[in-house]
Amino acid sequence: MKYFNYFFKTAIIIICVISLFGCHTTGYYQRASSGKIGCLPDDIEISNLKDYTWRATCKGKSFICNFVDVGNYQGVLYCTPEIK
Repeated sequence: MKYFNYFFKTAIIIICVISLFGCHTTGYYQRASSGKIGCLPDDIEISNLKDYTWRATCKGKSFICNFVDVGNYQGVLYCTPEIK
């Protein structure tokens, strides 16, 4: 029982860490932006990532993308051409 509790607590901590850091990698933002800006994920460069807002650049064109949480585990993704 003692080892089970240790294993269980360790597993929970590992799952939490993976959830926090593994979900939102550059690949996540590339895939999320892809359909909105019309480029394949591998062609998109992600930069200026701050608070669910980022710049997605593809073939010389930049877009500002933003994820808005609307509640109930749902959100809306917006990408707009960057004003220069």
